[in-house]
Amino acid sequence: MLITPFKITGYCLLLMLFLSSTSCVKFEQLVNFNQGTPFPRGTIDVSTPPAFTVQPDDILQIQVTSTNMELAAPYNPMMPSGSGGMAGAQMARGGDVTGPMSYLVSKNGTILFPKFGEIQVSGLSTYEVTDTLTTLLEPALKDVVVKVRVLNFRVIVTGEVRRPGPVTVPEESLNVLEAISMAGDFTDFSNRQNVLVIREVAGQRSYVRLNVLSTDLFYSPYYYLQQGDIVYVEPLREKSGLLSNEARAAFSIIGGVSSVVSLVVTVLAVSGAF
Repeated sequence: MLITPFKITGYCLLLMLFLSSTSCVKFEQLVNFNQGTPFPRGTIDVSTPPAFTVQPDDILQIQVTSTNMELAAPYNPMMPSGSGGMAGAQMARGGDVTGPMSYLVSKNGTILFPKFGEIQVSGLSTYEVTDTLTTLLEPALKDVVVKVRVLNFRVIVTGEVRRPGPVTVPEESLNVLEAISMAGDFTDFSNRQNVLVIREVAGQRSYVRLNVLSTDLFYSPYYYLQQGDIVYVEPLREKSGLLSNEARAAFSIIGGVSSVVSLVVTVLAVSGAF
């Protein structure tokens, strides 16, 4: 079969059209919460985030106040400048004082608290840690107030986001939308219907897939993340149709050649060569 220049030009154009169409993403794939039950009018009750549970390698900031701050001072070791807040519960030695010392929870789940030594905190909420320390300090301090704060709530966001990597906040709760937003948000090729959350608790690992396009997301027990969760955003199949820079350059050349062929064919046709 004779392949004419017209056919060559047509094949080139069809190939370029096919390749460009494979990378198209539908508008509905980019709009969150457009599936499931419509949002109700007015206000609704919101579930509270689950209580944070202290685990080994967590970093706690503990402040003790009393009507007699001189007596409370030994329980408030200060952090020297340049320590980065990652020190254990030792008294600061020298340096400019910048703030309260942080307490690193050891592998066996304890912190080293001034005058009391090791105190078990793993498995407790921050409220329970507060109650434990308050009970210990009440005999020695009048009107004692203990404040416990988590400094390193940390999850990993990876996959089809703009800035994959660890997300750390000085809070006790973080929802999946906040985590993805802090990782730079979705890309144009994020599969919002298939966001995987990997969670490990007490030696058990669970895998749950969330659909961010659905309003049902807000009712999922995995909407609020836990310490150490991994969030994986899967890419859309359309991403596989994207062309690399080299391939784009190659097809740009093909397009140029196609144009030249078309011009030559047109000239020949006008001159009566065909």
